[in-house]
Amino acid sequence: MTINMWGPVKTFYTLKEKHGIKDTQLDEVLINSKLMTSNMLKIINNILKTNTRLSTKGVQHKIYTKLLTLGYQKEDVLERIKDVKIDEAKIYQQEYQRWYNKLSLNYHGDELDKIIKEKLWRQGFNGN
Repeated sequence: MTINMWGPVKTFYTLKEKHGIKDTQLDEVLINSKLMTSNMLKIINNILKTNTRLSTKGVQHKIYTKLLTLGYQKEDVLERIKDVKIDEAKIYQQEYQRWYNKLSLNYHGDELDKIIKEKLWRQGFNGN
């Protein structure tokens, strides 16, 4: 059983329900919140490092869903992601160029610009 990146909720549930460990034993084991915080920060940094297409809102949503799925508490996750910021200008330009190259064969002028802005809006950009 691998629990090294799981949050406290998922770890607690798995040890209690699937392996029959008592609550008093679990409280002693799960008190190490420094380990949980460092694991959470590793996951956040990994997502930030691999981001090439998402806006700040998109990255925050991705981190939020990933950490909740792993069993971290909602309050802890929200506290960590409120400070997440990325350089959107560079990613916006890259995405604009990618969509332009892809759609310019079929669309032209204002229609092309409108469709590209819609695609970027879906990715979380506000239409810079």
